[in-house]
Amino acid sequence: MEAFDNYLNTLMNRNRTQYEKFGKVKWLNPYLAEEMEAQRSVLESATGPKLQWGFNRTKPWINQISKGCQLCGKGEWSCLFITGVCNANCFYCPTSQTEDHLPTTQQISFEYPADYAAYINRFGFKGASFSGGEPFLAFEKVKAFLTELRKSCTPDLYIWMYTNGLLATREKFETLRDLGLNEVRFDIGATRFSLDFVKLAKGIIPTVTIEIPAVPGELDKLKQLLPEMVEAGVTNLNLHQMRLTPHNAPKLLKYNYTYLSLEHPVVWESELVAFELMKEVKEQNLPLGVNYCAFQFKNRHQKAGFRNRIIQELHPQTGQITENGFIRHLFFATEPIWNHLKNNPQEWPIERMDKELLALSIEELAQFKDTLGGFIFWYQGMEVKDGSPGSGLQIGHKTYEVETAPATPPLFVSIDQLAELNELFRQKGSTPPVDEVLFQIWQKEFIEVGFRRL
Repeated sequence: MEAFDNYLNTLMNRNRTQYEKFGKVKWLNPYLAEEMEAQRSVLESATGPKLQWGFNRTKPWINQISKGCQLCGKGEWSCLFITGVCNANCFYCPTSQTEDHLPTTQQISFEYPADYAAYINRFGFKGASFSGGEPFLAFEKVKAFLTELRKSCTPDLYIWMYTNGLLATREKFETLRDLGLNEVRFDIGATRFSLDFVKLAKGIIPTVTIEIPAVPGELDKLKQLLPEMVEAGVTNLNLHQMRLTPHNAPKLLKYNYTYLSLEHPVVWESELVAFELMKEVKEQNLPLGVNYCAFQFKNRHQKAGFRNRIIQELHPQTGQITENGFIRHLFFATEPIWNHLKNNPQEWPIERMDKELLALSIEELAQFKDTLGGFIFWYQGMEVKDGSPGSGLQIGHKTYEVETAPATPPLFVSIDQLAELNELFRQKGSTPPVDEVLFQIWQKEFIEVGFRRL
């Protein structure tokens, strides 16, 4: 695990540099981790066989999860931020929510609903959602985009909307229902956990969900609310892990939360709250689906899913697509070429690669066990951006720029490491390699399994 430990130390050092300037941060240490993991294990056992796991054991849930959550994890969902302005001021919000902008997804902006519908169709998304900010602050835009999606996309496109509910009315929900909205998700943390606005959607929108951060300190209140949620027509409760960001750090660090250092710091106690609530739903035998949307699920599966969606549609027909959503180029080089490139990586990619290097698939590795030389792995990522009119990828009336860029430098694996390399792919990446180069290959090939611990 040496390479993995080095990676985790790098994350910790980066997080300390970024966040300790805001105040004292209580980082999760091995002693606290042992105690808290024991608590989680007890809660998990108490929930029993009703507790299910999905997406490489990063999303636990009980009873059911909504169709939208399933599409999210598969990379088949597009989230459109209809506005950047919000009328609430939740202390846990990760962004400022004060800047209005064109409807945007993945840093691509859409002035016209027809362009967004064409984007959905081109990339084969099966779900779309309206988020913000607060979508009811841009209700006319929501209606226009929803109307176009129903007009131009497949009838089974699953569409939902996020809201804090402060501007909700039954009439607005009836309008959204008539335009074809499948689900509405409420952040009741913005309304001090009142269900009054949630009740307005009951019997109108087919699926009513509460989606909130699992806030430590609000556990007892949420436990009491569970039967009331069912009575209010709620079928799903989605619990997010709270995340520390430069925006919310001045507020979050006032609380005695414990932070786990991942690619971004997250509140560890948030996880315990989620498991407590799943246990409570089981004990009360409530018909409420609860899922824990951990940061580790979002960071791995949402990102990998989107990368795969883009690459599968725009793949340049060279290399192979990895599970984690990158394009792999794999070559075998004779010993002189391999040694030269390893000592002079700045020369990569070399001219006449088709003459100097033999392109391979993973399945062809084993045949080189008695051959001198070595392997070169090279990964690329693909990104779609707003483009200049008249050039680039044309979808509907909108132009996009498609950028394929190196995701790693060339990674050199000697013939002596062939057994380790074969074992890595035989295990499908279930165990991080000790070797630094093989670890970099592991990161680009596979989606990490399970919750990461200290």
